[in-house]
Amino acid sequence: EHKFSTYAWWWIRHSITLYVRKQGGLVRKPDNLVEQMLQVLREFEHAGEYQSREKLNQVARKQHLPPKKVERLLQLAKPDLSIDAPLSSEDSDLSLAPLLVAQDSAIDDIVITRNSLSKHLNQLPEVLRKVLVLRFGLEGSPPQSFREIGNVLGRSAERCRQMTHEALMTLKEVMTVK
Repeated sequence: EHKFSTYAWWWIRHSITLYVRKQGGLVRKPDNLVEQMLQVLREFEHAGEYQSREKLNQVARKQHLPPKKVERLLQLAKPDLSIDAPLSSEDSDLSLAPLLVAQDSAIDDIVITRNSLSKHLNQLPEVLRKVLVLRFGLEGSPPQSFREIGNVLGRSAERCRQMTHEALMTLKEVMTVK
């Protein structure tokens, strides 16, 4: 015979776990990871301290996990933050999004003129050049699908996709070599 309290305890624990899984953040975490996070959090909750290195090592030994894994689980247990959220309460206008865009903008600063693109395209093998011209509509024609390119070249749509990828990689190499 099982007591009702044992049964109720299991259902309460199950409900809490489900809530954490569903409401835990923007990115869904695997069930086994959520279980480990909850176990580690329970251990720290009993001790009442989160920042102690000694407590972290003690919990790691008790859970049979490396201390780095326990640290990682504690990081994953923190709520997700929006990149649009203010960085601090003083600077309510400053968010993380503009900073991320500013760091990556150097990549997009390459200006390509029609003449330089033609020069670089002419360095590609003829079939790869033709695939790019057809795919992106570079010579005044509308962009075409892989199937349409395949019909023109007598190849399958999948092979045209592969050739487009190959052509873009080759074009990248050609453009970066000075």
